[in-house]
Amino acid sequence: MWFTEEYFVICGFIVFVFRDLYFNISLSYLTLSFIIFYPEYRIRLIKHFKWYFLYQSFIIYTFAASFYFIYSLFS
Repeated sequence: MWFTEEYFVICGFIVFVFRDLYFNISLSYLTLSFIIFYPEYRIRLIKHFKWYFLYQSFIIYTFAASFYFIYSLFS
């Protein structure tokens, strides 16, 4: 039977990662558009969001690694 506890844990993990990735990418686009359209705040925003953009890349690479790990479990 494929309704096992591991199945629900993996599906919940995938949904959580997709939700977090979508939220972070949309927030990054909002930040980038704010930097482009309001140049007087550009330097302040770049200083403030330097660690935030590093966190975005960490989230994306973590998502890719977790997707590859789950794919390798089922292949």
